[in-house]
Amino acid sequence: MTTLTAPVCVSRSAKKDPSPWLRKSDGWWYITPSGGKAIKLLKSTPDEWASIKAGRGVPVPLEVAGEAHTKLNARGVAAVELLDPLIVELCERFLQWMPTKPINAYEAGTIKQYASCFKMLSAVFGKVRLSELNDVHIEQSIIRYGWGEANTTKNVKRLKTAINWTIKRDKLKITNPLADYVLVPVGCRDTEIRPEHEAIIQKHGGAAFLTFYNMCRRTGARPGEIASICAEGPNVCKRDDDGAYYFELLKWKNAKKLKRADKRIRRIYVPSELQGEVARLLGEHPTGFLFRSKQGKNWKEGTWHPHFRYLVSKYALPASITMYSARHQRTTEYLENNVPVAIVAELLGTSITMIEQHYNKINKGRSLLKEWANKG
Repeated sequence: MTTLTAPVCVSRSAKKDPSPWLRKSDGWWYITPSGGKAIKLLKSTPDEWASIKAGRGVPVPLEVAGEAHTKLNARGVAAVELLDPLIVELCERFLQWMPTKPINAYEAGTIKQYASCFKMLSAVFGKVRLSELNDVHIEQSIIRYGWGEANTTKNVKRLKTAINWTIKRDKLKITNPLADYVLVPVGCRDTEIRPEHEAIIQKHGGAAFLTFYNMCRRTGARPGEIASICAEGPNVCKRDDDGAYYFELLKWKNAKKLKRADKRIRRIYVPSELQGEVARLLGEHPTGFLFRSKQGKNWKEGTWHPHFRYLVSKYALPASITMYSARHQRTTEYLENNVPVAIVAELLGTSITMIEQHYNKINKGRSLLKEWANKG
């Protein structure tokens, strides 16, 4: 994978660079310890060699970095480039490893998200070494890309994951410089979709979008879960013994985290007022995705997010409202109506801990707490 472009040495004249380098004349990777002779590592691929001969940069392959680590350790030589790698090199090696993870390998979509994140971060501080990384570099990225709380949290977590992997793999005697970075809470959990906001969305959302939005809003499901529902497949629409429609998901966010096989199947119950809508969608789309845009394509974050942002900007809705706010609003309604936390967690496909952590101020129902307090 060559998503990022890390600088490499292209000739022996670049001895001072502490990273593995590729020699033009023979196409082999070398590493040159400070004050020592070049150590031969591995043969490059034809594409890598051609790129170097053309004067283009080539990321240091994961196998080459591992070979350098092994040979330098065998000779008792401290490798600066491995003990303190550049952020761009660290990210590239992690991306190369992701699809080869022995257990629960990362899916292609997740790898793509990590690659996009690392590309943005590397543009800001890719040539910074791991030991030099600090909170200021994250703040620079936030300013440059205009990240909100949610994007900042996601991207910092991704970088932390790559750093922790590097430290563990290479047995680096260094702590994660972002270990103490305080991840800001996701603000949309505190953003309510008020009745006046809901009225605007219902009036100007458009038929296709409202079909998708209303299902998210009434079920409290994640937008990606509703978007993934098909007439057949791993995430499918079914009917129970009473003839009511429900959605059964085999592929969803927390499926891999659950140890019990029966718990990995998520069921989303369709409210009675939307049963007719599901029947209509099944009639229109007997195969493929049920929820589709006006253009007939299935909803994705790249389509529902711009549509929702248009409504927010066009009709002066609070900027912090997103599609995910529909899920959080539904959670709030459940809790304020004294629905037990365990049932809310099951309906939303999340954990009791998550709800208690993020919805503590309304958790367990205000009126219920008052009732029990008065019984004392």
